[in-house]
Amino acid sequence: PQSVKAGAAKECYHYIPIIDSFRCLVEDTTYLGVMEKQRQDVTNKEDLIQNFTDGSLIKNLDYFQANPEASPLGIYSDALEVSNPLGSSKGKHKIINLFWVPLNIPIRYRSKVDNIFLAIVVKEKYVRKYGYKRIYRPLINDLKKLEEGVQVDIPFPRTVKAACVVHCGDNLEQHN
Repeated sequence: PQSVKAGAAKECYHYIPIIDSFRCLVEDTTYLGVMEKQRQDVTNKEDLIQNFTDGSLIKNLDYFQANPEASPLGIYSDALEVSNPLGSSKGKHKIINLFWVPLNIPIRYRSKVDNIFLAIVVKEKYVRKYGYKRIYRPLINDLKKLEEGVQVDIPFPRTVKAACVVHCGDNLEQHN
């Protein structure tokens, strides 16, 4: 716009498409090997909760009953103060980060940085100005497409599905 050409600051945020990130994950042969090993190691004890997918939430959701191979996704968002991480209440350079993680991977891998994926980076003042609905729109659209299924061709052609089951955050993020 003309205001940016005139020297005004550009307002932007960053969205890393979750479909592309998820596609890269499920095409990775290491990931496929880990998931196959987990399928082989599963015990059939119904009263034992070994993973997120053993809990009643997944078992009672119609989507996962109809799509047992779909990946449940967890989302976590948190704000941080870039110039003073301990004083995040100041808000001068406050940034909100949104991450996602597949909840069906083995527990020992779930909290590793390699398996936590960044989706959105946005200044808090833009969220206040434009609202979560507008900022999260591309993420929501991608999550809807993932629920329907996306085509993956590597290492073999197939349709993969995923659905968000939880959005976590600290008290401030959850209140917002």
